[in-house]
Amino acid sequence: MATFGYLVLVLTGSALGGLVGGAAHWWRANATPYPERLFEDERWNAALNGADYVYERDIVKAEWDEAGWWEYYSLRNLLYHVLWGAAFPLMVGAWFWSERAAAVARACGAVGAIGWKPLFCG
Repeated sequence: MATFGYLVLVLTGSALGGLVGGAAHWWRANATPYPERLFEDERWNAALNGADYVYERDIVKAEWDEAGWWEYYSLRNLLYHVLWGAAFPLMVGAWFWSERAAAVARACGAVGAIGWKPLFCG
């Protein structure tokens, strides 16, 4: 039962992480205070925006619009945020697989304190 409960916890965390990634994509496209591409010369953009900009430009192949803002209507940009948000709980869940019984017990105790009783808590 602990294995099933742990898988439910990790997959729920992954789904929530994907939703947070989608919100982060929206925030980056619509709420940043200045455009990320300020100059025509890529060296200046990389110097001002740091290693994240270079990684996103060269590895992820992220897209910016003609004014230099993060492109909101880009599926590649959306997937970049959503997949990392969803993958992080999966990686943490795989890392702590040997501690799954303790994780389920702790989660059941936490949700039990607020009055919930999930099926996997038995």
